[in-house]
Amino acid sequence: MKRLLLLLLVCIGQLACSRTQNRPQAPNVVILSIDTLRADSLRAYNRFARRRGALDRLAERGHTFERAYSTASWTLPAHVSLFTGLYPDRHGVVDPRYSMGDASSLVEQLHAKGYQTVGFTDGGYLGAQYGFERGFETYDAWHDGKSDMSPATLPRGGKRHVDTKAELFDRARAFLNARNDPRPLFLFVHTYAVHDYFRTWLPAKPGEQARAGPESEHALKCLLGSASCSPEEWRRLEVKYEAGVDALDRSLGSLLGLLNEKLDMDNTFVVLLSDHGEGFDYARNRIHHGGRLHRDQLQVPLLVTGPGVQRGRSEAPVSLVDVRPSVLELVGSNREDHTDGRSFVSQLFGKPPKGKRDAVWAGEYYHFWEAGQRRSVVEPSPEPLSTASIGARYWYLEGSSGEALYAVEDREQANSLSSQLEEHRNRNQPRALDTAKRTKVTNTIDVIEQLRALGYIQ
Repeated sequence: MKRLLLLLLVCIGQLACSRTQNRPQAPNVVILSIDTLRADSLRAYNRFARRRGALDRLAERGHTFERAYSTASWTLPAHVSLFTGLYPDRHGVVDPRYSMGDASSLVEQLHAKGYQTVGFTDGGYLGAQYGFERGFETYDAWHDGKSDMSPATLPRGGKRHVDTKAELFDRARAFLNARNDPRPLFLFVHTYAVHDYFRTWLPAKPGEQARAGPESEHALKCLLGSASCSPEEWRRLEVKYEAGVDALDRSLGSLLGLLNEKLDMDNTFVVLLSDHGEGFDYARNRIHHGGRLHRDQLQVPLLVTGPGVQRGRSEAPVSLVDVRPSVLELVGSNREDHTDGRSFVSQLFGKPPKGKRDAVWAGEYYHFWEAGQRRSVVEPSPEPLSTASIGARYWYLEGSSGEALYAVEDREQANSLSSQLEEHRNRNQPRALDTAKRTKVTNTIDVIEQLRALGYIQ
């Protein structure tokens, strides 16, 4: 009898172990944020764009959101929207003097669900001082050979796993090669590789960091409108931009190849996106980024691959605020109601969007253009300098230069829907800034110098 009971207990234990072993692990999630990547630089959005191996393959294997939009035209508020699922007027981080306050981060929620959370970035407005390190076990915000990685964010064992001279994608690959963690992975990779297209690098001497050449300063002045630049100079800048996307594509291909080796890609979602675009329409003075809310600034690529994701395209407007609730749904979290985002998971699996959405929204509180130059406010205001609401067929803009309404298909060549302004004006009510959630930040000299080099501080 005892032997029979013991045998029964062993069988029950083996059954329980078998069920545990067969239980599917939560999926890995990889978010690739390519700063300043225009949607129309990809063939997925522009059939005349040049072919690029990694970016094209990612689009061909997954789902393309044709009308994906940022919430802002510069890095800081757009990425806070990405992590919090809130529009800029709600998260309040619309000025570089503030960081995320008590708004919950996507990373914090994934970490609480048992994810290994790791982030790599070149710093700047993605530095830890802006609150982006929250929820990350490892947040590697290196820039110009320096590291913002604090002991609290080091991997287990407290040792840095990368060389100080390594580039961002090298650092991410080094982590993947050394990784030995059974938990599901959330990996965030953000790069300024495309953003820095205007910089010309001088050859570095052994043991020294590469330095930007004097041509870089003039190119940046062209972008900021503080120098008079010829059409030929603008053409050269566009050529350099496309070359920057080419270089990014090569690095991205190497990283994606390693992901295929190191992760179970049958249980991994990859999300590629950008925070904003870039302007080269010098004839209409729609240049660079920040301070404008036109298509070249707000339309961004959004490509998703993963288990069960149907190859195809969706035309319904989506926003960066939708990424957070979508990722949480993909990993099995309860649906959130307190964010501005709406999950697009149903579209990934071939179903129509859930519910009705009139438009997505974007706001600008800090940068503005005056006499052809980009400027920044001295004192932040609770009222936006300009706003945009974008629906399936229209694009409404309101700012210091007045208001305009375009048909989305017209690509803002004319104020083509002026007879309907009143109707859309009522939909785009003023959105006063909720400043209760943000906290003040003090940037170090190193960060200020990096932001200056990136063109954000003049």
